[in-house]
Amino acid sequence: MTINLRKVRPASFGPLALHRTAATEADVEHRIVEAARAILAESGYAGTHVRAVADRAGLGIEAVSRYFSSKRHLYFAVLDSTEALVCDRLRAVIESQATFVDSVNDLLDEVARLRRDAPAATQFLAGVSADLSQNPELRAAREIHCPQQHAVVEELVRRGVTSGELSTVDTQVAVDTVTAIMVGLWQISSLASETPTSVIEGFKRLITAQLLRRPLPTAAIAGPD
Repeated sequence: MTINLRKVRPASFGPLALHRTAATEADVEHRIVEAARAILAESGYAGTHVRAVADRAGLGIEAVSRYFSSKRHLYFAVLDSTEALVCDRLRAVIESQATFVDSVNDLLDEVARLRRDAPAATQFLAGVSADLSQNPELRAAREIHCPQQHAVVEELVRRGVTSGELSTVDTQVAVDTVTAIMVGLWQISSLASETPTSVIEGFKRLITAQLLRRPLPTAAIAGPD
């Protein structure tokens, strides 16, 4: 009698198999995050349901729950992923310029390009403030709504202080101002197919103090009676 001893294929348990498994896991997680981002951009946190995310990703709801234990967990995964996508581009713009003013100008242009290149990402970011303010379970988990964007703005302002364009006294004012402009641009962009160039130009001129006439009219200086 001949006994056929079948060999176990090394790839079944070897490093290659583990690599393939890890790649598959990452791909599935990416599909879930992409699907969730699209739905969150359309419907916000309250209007998003895990089953709808599973359907858009082409998965069962059990598969989504395996990767993300709750809708809140999924929301912050989408937020972190979206911030990483956006901030990589914003950081590259800042690092390519030597001055604060040039960095801000390019930053504003990049926000407009992001609206064109990644509409779901920018629309999602436009709704983050509302999502966190309207949903206590989200608000309690984040003191700073978009920490990666906040870090980019802080780096931008530090460069302005180093170059001498900004005073250290005005650091927090500058951080808050640039942050408000960015949030405003995300929200304006969500209402149109692209960010109006007049808005970008207006913000640039405000930053460089070129919007107001020089010298100011006497009435503007004196104020109302």
